[in-house]
Amino acid sequence: IEGMLAQEKTSASMSNQAVQATLMAIQGTMLALQETMSKNHIESRADRETMKTELKKEIGEMKMEIKNLDGKRGQIQESIKINEEKIKTIEEQAKQTEKKVELMDQNIMDKNKETEEALTHLEMDRASYYLRFQNVEEDKRGEASIGDGWNYSRTPTKGEK
Repeated sequence: IEGMLAQEKTSASMSNQAVQATLMAIQGTMLALQETMSKNHIESRADRETMKTELKKEIGEMKMEIKNLDGKRGQIQESIKINEEKIKTIEEQAKQTEKKVELMDQNIMDKNKETEEALTHLEMDRASYYLRFQNVEEDKRGEASIGDGWNYSRTPTKGEK
């Protein structure tokens, strides 16, 4: 029994030593884990600060771009307004030009009508002139007279009165 007790004591002390060694290993692992966690926490804090800085920088750049776009939008609106005014001016000029062209067309048509009337009168005068000479007869002396017996072309002499 004493041998068994001694053996049990030896085995208990070995088991205590094994438990103690295991606990020491666990404690070492826990310390290493705590250091890793602490290191990760510090690194993640630094990463978060870096990310915050980068985000602030990006936000600032975006705000500047938005302001630039607002400025460009204003310029575009101003350009549109100027272009619309130019278009109105050009349209007004086109209307005036169209009115002038219509007036010129009317004047040309009036002149053409006047020319046609003048040409008609000239043709009528020419026809009348030719008709006058158709009715003229020449006598033996070469004097012309109209077929009614009267001599319209010569002046009477002293004996003919």
